[in-house]
Amino acid sequence: MVDRLCQTLGTLLCKLDDVAYHDFPPLQALTDPSVEMRLRDLGFGYRARFLQQSSQTIVNSHGPDWLQSLRSAPYLQARDALRSLPGVGLKVADCVCLMSLDKFEALPVDTHVWQIAKRDYSFAAGNSQKTLTDRVYKEIGDFFRKLWGPYAGWAHSILFCADLKRFQKLKEEIPVLKDEKTELKKKMKERRHDRNEEKQSEKGKKHQRT
Repeated sequence: MVDRLCQTLGTLLCKLDDVAYHDFPPLQALTDPSVEMRLRDLGFGYRARFLQQSSQTIVNSHGPDWLQSLRSAPYLQARDALRSLPGVGLKVADCVCLMSLDKFEALPVDTHVWQIAKRDYSFAAGNSQKTLTDRVYKEIGDFFRKLWGPYAGWAHSILFCADLKRFQKLKEEIPVLKDEKTELKKKMKERRHDRNEEKQSEKGKKHQRT
């Protein structure tokens, strides 16, 4: 999709071995209302309208350097700013923060990541929920950020890719030492114990205030 976008609206950079390479189109090239139909013809589907409207919003309300400026903004501030754009929710905003804005703690969560959290890390929050709410989304992100630290976003991406079907055979070929498994289980048990103690402490404080 990105290749088709560049070939259609980007500037030709060079030709190498009969293959044409194009630059990514500037925001101004995506703002015209006619761009939506062109993008639909390129296979962008429902994304076409959001791309055109978001580009228009950025150019008219923020300026062409706005996205670049978000690299120096704190993570949550940058994510909230992105969410002001048409069609941008928590997951898309976190994807952009992680992969384009150097926010390594950004952790995109979808139902697949939710399943990994429950299956491999005994993550219990939101078990009664059938859909991924904003609250559960935040809890999963905070859980992994506490577990993995400042590069949690990239750790999550490795787990996500490793869980894809096409990588299953490769994952099975990598030996995991028993000691490593035991250590991981021990750490997870300690973290669950710490969370339970925090909850009990909060309950005690509320009881005292009452």
